[in-house]
Amino acid sequence: MKSILLKLPQILILLAMFVIIGLGEGQFFNKSIAIAKKTEKSVSQNSDTLAFLQAYFPDHTFASQTETNSIIVKNKSGDFVAELLCSSPTCKEISGFGGEVPFIIVLNNKNTIEKLILLPNSETPGWVSGLEEMGFFNSWNGLTPAEALNKKVDAVTGSTYTSTAVINSMSKRLSVYTSSLEQKKSIDTKRLLTNGIVLLAILFALISFLFPAKLKKVRWLLHLSNIGIFGFIAGDFLSVAFFHNTIIHGIDPVIKLTLLIVCTLSVLLPLFTNKSFYCHYACPYGSLQDLAGKITRKKLRLPQGLYKVLRWVPYVYLFILLILVASGVKLVLEDFQPFMAFSYKFAAVSAFVMAGGFLVLAVFMSKPWCLYFCPTGALFEILRKPLFFKNKKHVKK
Repeated sequence: MKSILLKLPQILILLAMFVIIGLGEGQFFNKSIAIAKKTEKSVSQNSDTLAFLQAYFPDHTFASQTETNSIIVKNKSGDFVAELLCSSPTCKEISGFGGEVPFIIVLNNKNTIEKLILLPNSETPGWVSGLEEMGFFNSWNGLTPAEALNKKVDAVTGSTYTSTAVINSMSKRLSVYTSSLEQKKSIDTKRLLTNGIVLLAILFALISFLFPAKLKKVRWLLHLSNIGIFGFIAGDFLSVAFFHNTIIHGIDPVIKLTLLIVCTLSVLLPLFTNKSFYCHYACPYGSLQDLAGKITRKKLRLPQGLYKVLRWVPYVYLFILLILVASGVKLVLEDFQPFMAFSYKFAAVSAFVMAGGFLVLAVFMSKPWCLYFCPTGALFEILRKPLFFKNKKHVKK
């Protein structure tokens, strides 16, 4: 308890920054905190959406269909052009990585899906553009609503949360349209299997954390597990972007169950044991750096003065990012860390540059990203040890 009290000042500073971010965005955990009470509007009444539709269908008229909760589009001659099904607000509670992923389903005069128009959202641009290049959003084209509702579309590895949100929203919106909400939902066996594998990886990481000496000889296996399962298979990473999105949009405890478990362990274990869990036992990029460091035993020795300065860089980096976000600067936070390189189909160039550059440095230096740059690691270090008090007996490595 004394250890936690010593950490209280920096924890309060961190919480204050999170509160400022929430105030800046106008919401916490997907709940509006505006002083004036917002009235929930359907998408057909939303002025921003109407402006978007008017730009997309110039010189057309729009009429709401109460029976199907849709929008009928007609040309100047009054001829039917399309029927539009808006995912919001019907699917408002379905969340991707960065919150709701709103879209419009366009039905043509043959009552088949012509296209899916994605509306502005908070998902990582790389994920969205990657899914567009794969043709994911065209998966339902040419199908009637009933056929699309029964079509099995798998979530895309690397952008699982975004693609899952679109699939679930598509299913729910079409269910409402076809009045078949009672339809039996099929079990996503692929996602179920992935979650099972991830849970085993979490268990392995937790056992390694609890009994590090006994599992020291198979430490390499833990690294491979983290890289393969957390990195490439599940694409589950704790990052500044994850915490930002969680503060603003909340977290779906079902869809993101495994990530929630890792997050809970990563926050509570350092807080009560003063030992790092995520950085040393669950981070895929940390494991990749660790294995890269095995290539050569000779490491560069930094001057003591430079080492002391570099140790503060992650905290400065973390608070610069938080201040920029709290100030309303629009950043793609995933681009400021190398984790997205594991989702190589969706990663920005900056993620590859950081991942590759620090991986090369890791051959000659001990985990340079983890020790001298990682803002996520800095966040966990704030929970692990007092920064403002010199009390070594409360700090364990």
